[in-house]
Amino acid sequence: MQKHNTAPVTPVVFLFEEGEPLAVFPQSQKGTRSVQVYSPQDKHAVATPEYLRSLPPADRSQYVTLFRELKEIGYSLTIKSDLP
Repeated sequence: MQKHNTAPVTPVVFLFEEGEPLAVFPQSQKGTRSVQVYSPQDKHAVATPEYLRSLPPADRSQYVTLFRELKEIGYSLTIKSDLP
């Protein structure tokens, strides 16, 4: 029997910060104060939208390992190209 992933689909934007990919979960934004992010070093954290808009987008080769890590811990992701 095949196991089905029942996790909700989470939009994610991948940015590049200080030589590392950064996963940004734009739907986690509460007001204008902070957005949930995930990095290989710090795991879950928060950042301001203003800071995130200052970062360049990550290309696939830069974020593929982080994408796999997030899938392994249970995320079902849909990749978005821009922050709202």
